[in-house]
Amino acid sequence: MPKSTKKQKEKSSDFKKAKLKLGKGKKPANNAVDTSFKAHSIALPTQSIMVEKAGPTTKKHQSLSDLLSLLKHYSANSRKDALMGLRELFSAYADAPISNISTVLLACCKLISDEDGSVRKSNMQFMDWYLHNIPQKTILPHSATLMLYVTSALTHIFPEIRVDTIKLLDILLDVCPAIVVSPGPNGHADRVLQGYLSLLVGDAMRVEDGFATTSPAIVLSAQSKLSAVASLARFLQAIKRNMSSDDDLWYLRGSFTSGKAYQSFVELLSDSQGSTSLVFMPETEPSLSPKDYWLKTENWTIEDIEHSLDFCQIDDSDITETDNGSLIEKAEKHLHRLLVELGLEYVPPAMMTLDSRAEPSTELRIVNATLKLAKSLYFDVHDSARSRRNYSQLLSLMSHISTYLPVMNEGDNCSTEVADELQAINLTYSELLAICLLSPPNSAPLKRDSIGKLMSRSLDVGKEISRVAPWILGMIRGRPTARYSLGRPLSAETTSAILPTIWAMISHSPSIQAGFMVSTQLDILRAVVEQIQRPEISYATKLLLIRSLMSLLLIETEASYQGSFRPTRLPHTAGTDIGSSSAKDSRLKLFEDSILNIPKLLWELGDANPKTSRCLILYLLRCAQRKALDITNTTVLQISQRLIPFFCVQHPTRGTLLGPFIRFSGPNGVNTQKLALDLVLALGRYHINPPGSNKAQDIDVTDSQASNLL
Repeated sequence: MPKSTKKQKEKSSDFKKAKLKLGKGKKPANNAVDTSFKAHSIALPTQSIMVEKAGPTTKKHQSLSDLLSLLKHYSANSRKDALMGLRELFSAYADAPISNISTVLLACCKLISDEDGSVRKSNMQFMDWYLHNIPQKTILPHSATLMLYVTSALTHIFPEIRVDTIKLLDILLDVCPAIVVSPGPNGHADRVLQGYLSLLVGDAMRVEDGFATTSPAIVLSAQSKLSAVASLARFLQAIKRNMSSDDDLWYLRGSFTSGKAYQSFVELLSDSQGSTSLVFMPETEPSLSPKDYWLKTENWTIEDIEHSLDFCQIDDSDITETDNGSLIEKAEKHLHRLLVELGLEYVPPAMMTLDSRAEPSTELRIVNATLKLAKSLYFDVHDSARSRRNYSQLLSLMSHISTYLPVMNEGDNCSTEVADELQAINLTYSELLAICLLSPPNSAPLKRDSIGKLMSRSLDVGKEISRVAPWILGMIRGRPTARYSLGRPLSAETTSAILPTIWAMISHSPSIQAGFMVSTQLDILRAVVEQIQRPEISYATKLLLIRSLMSLLLIETEASYQGSFRPTRLPHTAGTDIGSSSAKDSRLKLFEDSILNIPKLLWELGDANPKTSRCLILYLLRCAQRKALDITNTTVLQISQRLIPFFCVQHPTRGTLLGPFIRFSGPNGVNTQKLALDLVLALGRYHINPPGSNKAQDIDVTDSQASNLL
């Protein structure tokens, strides 16, 4: 065959001479060697591990400046490693966190909106540890910068960043709540609330009327919704604490003609010794206030600077109720529909899967957070000028969830965590029911809401009382369960939660208490007295129960009291035995038993808990001064006789034995002793009838005899 054309061309190409073209250079020969070269320089500044660095370093020889620069690194792993290095550095050197707070907080604030989720999580963990390990007064100068980044992240375009910022707000509510809830144009509460509402209900803050929103709410997962609702409840609770101080007797406020009369009654039972404030007041210039003194100091010391920072904190007096009230009004306006939706969506499935879980489900936790949010919103419904609308909203919410709550039976297979979550839900529900019962009569539910839609069915309050009363009795007495065969012991936290419901039940008007008889009132009072006498109940719980009973005795002596409950008499209702003398005698006997148990508690306490002893003596003293101890003819005499061992005992062989009275020491102990002597004098001015005598006997203790007891 003839050879191919291709092979022929390959042979001839080896001997073919290349033609030169105009403007083209001569091609190099095939065997030419290229001798050109290129040089590159590599810079390694401060990379040598042999260089001794000034200041504290980590185990990897990284200084604070190195770690702060790594927080800006493009690699997410490098940023996370830098955060762990900061914690290692500050844990090893105690002075480093405070001295570098400005640069560290600014660098960490920039990571709040980091697009990498693992970096945000690491940053959250570091800020949680860092903010809890530095004094609050060192955070205050940087609060504006911190809250600027937080409120900016709450409106971020990515929903996951906004949800993670909610967790940072929880940390700030733990460390410095006054900064987060500061109102006014220079405060941050308005922007924080706007971030919460935009996440849960859309951009509702721009709407003045109705429930319409300008942008839809973000579709959140159940876990994200739980974090947002629980955090919002804490935020509103912090606002309420700034508007008014914590008051355990808030449920009595509506029984007085005015708020001033109620405050005077609360101060009657308050222990002023426990609220002593130690304020630094120099004696060099009496005309100077504490805030002006440090300005006149010529030579500053570290103590002077730290003292001046104390006055940089946000004072409660600077927080006006008007600004906080407007925030609460905005929240009430747009959160009612959210509360109803959460109740309808999560309460039924949460109650259906109680026995099949070892830990609380997300649905159950959302129900708990929803009830806490409702409590924060409607806590002062009986005091608010918007009580009519708020009361209707609260009744609407209660009507939807009352079918499932309270949970009477936890189940045999219920775990400890689920049982505790259920108890928290039941307690919050009972407080909401108490708020409904304690609302004024003129706060009747509205027929239609602001946009004309029909309100939900109203709550049958009388039926709800009769249904919740057995659960309240079970909580007081300690209802036996699968985990507590002898019943769950009554704790101080549980007692504080059920006391408003107890007062609402026993003081409610009998005319609208369908099926709720005075026998149930007596059962509740009897259960309270039984808990006071039980030795296994803590003294903190007993103190709360005794104070509630003492307040019931004292409240009748107040001229401004307008409630229907009277300890010394029962209202008469036709067709019942409410006005019978036996029911009245039973009630008075219960009050007497609780009072006669106080001297025994004082002897048992001794000087181990001076504050509790001082409060018990104070309660007896107030009742004696108001002449509220003469429940029966022998009550005062029995109290006087039972108080003798508290001062001294005459032993047949050992002689005089001094009681716990003499063992109180220190300024607080002396004040407790003075209260005890005042009690002796108050009891001595009573005119009582001893047993077997028709003539009144005057027990009189002179001032000199009382002073000799010291």
